Amino acid sequence: MNLSRAKTVLIYTFLLLNVFLCYQLWQDQGYGGFAAFGRKEEISRLEGELQKAGLLLETDLPKTIGPMAYLVVEPWHYSPAEVIASFWEILEGKGEPRPEVAIHLGAGDEEKEENNLAGYFFGRYELIPSKTGVATLKYMLQENEKDELIAREKIAWQLVNNLTIFEDFVPDYSCSTGEGKIVLFRQEYEGFPLFAGYLHYSSLERQRIVQFYRLEVLGFAGQEREIVPPSTALLRFLEVYNGTEAGACIIEFSLGYYTREYDAERWEIPPVWRIRLNNGELYYINAFTGNVEI
Repeated sequence: MNLSRAKTVLIYTFLLLNVFLCYQLWQDQGYGGFAAFGRKEEISRLEGELQKAGLLLETDLPKTIGPMAYLVVEPWHYSPAEVIASFWEILEGKGEPRPEVAIHLGAGDEEKEENNLAGYFFGRYELIPSKTGVATLKYMLQENEKDELIAREKIAWQLVNNLTIFEDFVPDYSCSTGEGKIVLFRQEYEGFPLFAGYLHYSSLERQRIVQFYRLEVLGFAGQEREIVPPSTALLRFLEVYNGTEAGACIIEFSLGYYTREYDAERWEIPPVWRIRLNNGELYYINAFTGNVEI
């Protein structure tokens, strides 16, 4: 074999090797389970940490995406009168005359009075705004109203589908508790879940509670940063997880944005990995630092 032919063989060999390695890298990052870890010792470590924590991973780890940026947000400023009118039309019908709105300053609960603003009574409903922007609507079912599961969830869908304040909300998940059923919706921005914006519809015996919070999104901050891989985020979570229920399962592992409610004018929120357990627990891992968001 001459030198020129040997060089050609070597070039094609290295080319095929690179193609194979690229395929392996794509396969590892594109599929779930522990594939994103790659090496056997790392997979064994993750499996061991899950076993130690008493957790099962019942969902695939998502694909790692490219750099992301902070999201710049402002609180949503709303008129209680407009919210009351909108809710009344959906819950009671446009043809029903709305009663006078009575304002109250609290019910003797010091903590409630400190965090909440003046509340509003209209008919059987009570709307309670808070300084952080969270609003809570409470009401009791009337004696002749049907208390059916389908009817409960239908009301939550009617609110999201018919009120413009929820036009960027999508279904999140639902769960059952010892007290009743909870249906959850979340805000979205340019395809990313905005876990900070939400609507919770709770049915507790004959009481109904609608708690909602939304943010005004100004856009992404200019500079993008690399995010921690999902496998790394999972390990960081397992380092701090105390374990509250034997045999709990991780049923969701997803990427979005999250922040606590703040009484502020404007702030930046980071991307997070959200980890949801089958017992209702939620954890948010900062996708820039790997720290648990509290």
